[in-house]
Amino acid sequence: MMKEQHGRRRRKRDRETNHKERGGEGGGEEEPEQEEEEPEQEEEQQMRKLLKQREAEVEAERSRFRQQLTDSTRSQVTHTHTHTHTHTHTKRYQCVCKAVVFVQESADATEEHLRERVGELEEQVSRLRLLLAADQQQRAEFIQRSSRNSQQLLSLRHDLRDSLDAVTRRPIPSVLVSETQRLDRSLREEELRLSLSQS
Repeated sequence: MMKEQHGRRRRKRDRETNHKERGGEGGGEEEPEQEEEEPEQEEEQQMRKLLKQREAEVEAERSRFRQQLTDSTRSQVTHTHTHTHTHTHTKRYQCVCKAVVFVQESADATEEHLRERVGELEEQVSRLRLLLAADQQQRAEFIQRSSRNSQQLLSLRHDLRDSLDAVTRRPIPSVLVSETQRLDRSLREEELRLSLSQS
């Protein structure tokens, strides 16, 4: 475009030179002024049109650059937000994992403590059962001995009553001696039974 403008200016100067030469010779005619002004107006219009096109192209380029800058900024913000969200989610997941491990360890420790306590209680119950069985056996033996002693006392009481009845019916020395000897035998037999039961 600049070359075309330069060529037009050169052609204009050539026309002016030719006009002067014709006027000096006195034989030429003047060219109309309108013919000289029309190319200049067309050239100015084309320059303005070209300038507007350039301005439109520059503005379009600026708009495109602004859009790219906006998109890039949004992308960076989105990436930062995503990275932050991911980092937060990761930290939260790590905290949850630590809490789960802590709860599991606490549960294991509690379970172990409960097992030990249950073992101790079972051992105590076993000892108490043995003691109860021994006590029941002692009670049974005591009851048996008491029953035997009661029977023996009843027997002695019967013997004593019989002797008293005999002496009462016949209050003579021979009967008294005989009943006394019989009671002595009964007492010795009872003492022997007691010694055998205690051994």
